[in-house]
Amino acid sequence: MYPVPLAHLPIQAHLHFESVWLADLESHRIYSDMNTGNWWWYTQDLLPGRATIVPVIRASDKTPLTNLSGNQHASPLYLTLGNF
Repeated sequence: MYPVPLAHLPIQAHLHFESVWLADLESHRIYSDMNTGNWWWYTQDLLPGRATIVPVIRASDKTPLTNLSGNQHASPLYLTLGNF
């Protein structure tokens, strides 16, 4: 079975589906993206076959609504993929 490419090609080039072990010339680890961390590296080894990690990052921030709503606040939930 061949991997199915994503339909939106500009995004496909920026997605990471594998853990990456980066090091400089003196063999010091380089941590840059989420897939270069130890957690991703060790967790990927626990998954079967061609399975991969798709982390979800969530955040919330208190946002004031308009003055017409009686100075109420909302806390929307923002979601994004961690491998993007």
